[in-house]
Amino acid sequence: MNLWEKFLLKNVDSRQDVFFERMKKAVDIIGVNALICLTITAIYGAFVLENVTSWFILIGVPFYVLSLFLNRQLKVVLALSIQFIISSILLTVYSIRTGEEAYTHVHFILMISGISLLYNRKETRVHFYLNALIILICISISFSSFYLGWFSYLVDPMVEPATQRHLNFLFLVACSIVFTSVIAVTNQRQQETMQQSIAEQSVLLAEVNHRVKNNLAIIVSLLNMQLNSAKSKETKNAIQVVHNRVMSMALVHLKMYENKNKSAVELESYIKELVSGVDNSISISEKIKFEYDLDPINLDVSAAIPMGLILNELITNAIKHAFSAVDNPEISISLKRVKDRILELTVKDNGTGLADSLEENEDGIGIGLIRSLTEQLDGTCSFENHHGLTFHLAIPYKD
Repeated sequence: MNLWEKFLLKNVDSRQDVFFERMKKAVDIIGVNALICLTITAIYGAFVLENVTSWFILIGVPFYVLSLFLNRQLKVVLALSIQFIISSILLTVYSIRTGEEAYTHVHFILMISGISLLYNRKETRVHFYLNALIILICISISFSSFYLGWFSYLVDPMVEPATQRHLNFLFLVACSIVFTSVIAVTNQRQQETMQQSIAEQSVLLAEVNHRVKNNLAIIVSLLNMQLNSAKSKETKNAIQVVHNRVMSMALVHLKMYENKNKSAVELESYIKELVSGVDNSISISEKIKFEYDLDPINLDVSAAIPMGLILNELITNAIKHAFSAVDNPEISISLKRVKDRILELTVKDNGTGLADSLEENEDGIGIGLIRSLTEQLDGTCSFENHHGLTFHLAIPYKD
């Protein structure tokens, strides 16, 4: 999409966008207010103050009418830009002719704050910078006229500053009140709409997590039933492996449902419950001692599920294969934030080491699954064989 198409916002349909619908109403109010103020100001200046030059302000009427027409054609941002541009030009010329500096600068500041609030979407960035630039140019022209004497030929020598001040005051105060009210109300309603949308999404996300959690719990229950009815050891082991993997995923959604942040998992409690579940599901003669050193970290579900599956494979491998000749089996699990926004998971056991611990699960995909999940997390992993087996996983992490 080229710059002209961006300026016209051809791909934006205000009928399907709350932001543009709010802005559309704001444009109507500002445009109607401007037409009323221009007409009243011209009549008041020409007939009450007997200032003939007041009629020139009606030059802005066609432009405000054009903005209202464009607004009806759903060119909302373009219509608003025209309003800001013509207002800036009229205020500049009007202030130079009458010499009313202070009121004009106050109004310019209000307009700058207005466009910063109304143009708060990525699609409207071109309009924001264009209008801000024009307003700053108008301020510079007014400044040059007031303090450097430029454009002095535009000054109306017939205008009496004392009487003209009443006209400026009437026009600018009326515009300021309406502009400020429209901008404040529009921005407030947009914020309320956003908060309502966030609340609705939170409820929907919680419901999705709840349904997924329940569905996975049903699958776990079915696997338990199948496990209890299985006859051969090989079949039981295969079902147990699948059971533990599904359980690790179900636990993620359970933790998300319990967490206030419905899109993240609190890893400390998740890791402890996952390890406890795997430990209880596998029977060995020696009781394993687990040690934890876990930072309080919330991790997005897209990363928590692969990490849970990796941890499940590591603990399962260690329990089944690492402690056949160890009297006091121990597994330590560490989770730390390290430099450059990296999250590091370390799992270490005091088992027999590389030869036995790296033996893959009965289904033949244990270690391959770990490496595949590590790639999915855009991370790196490594194994060290020193007084047991140590596994290091490093993945990118954002707060």
